[in-house]
Amino acid sequence: IGVHFIGALAATGALFDNTRDTSTEDDDSNGEGDPLAGPEAFEFVLGSDSVIQGWEKAIPLMSLGERSLLHVHSALAYGEKGVK
Repeated sequence: IGVHFIGALAATGALFDNTRDTSTEDDDSNGEGDPLAGPEAFEFVLGSDSVIQGWEKAIPLMSLGERSLLHVHSALAYGEKGVK
């Protein structure tokens, strides 16, 4: 599976990971750069435990080409303290 994502902390909005260059010059309807236009997708095998459990549970429910906003609880992500 290949996905594009922008990972941000819920508490602060700080980006921690991103497959897209959010400074892109692509135009969208509001005149700002489109953060979902950009480089290569992140590829992985679903069910191989190579991504967070929140993705393992949510992605099979999505349709091809769908854009979703996932709010993943720390228990299904990197834990309460995160990953360094």
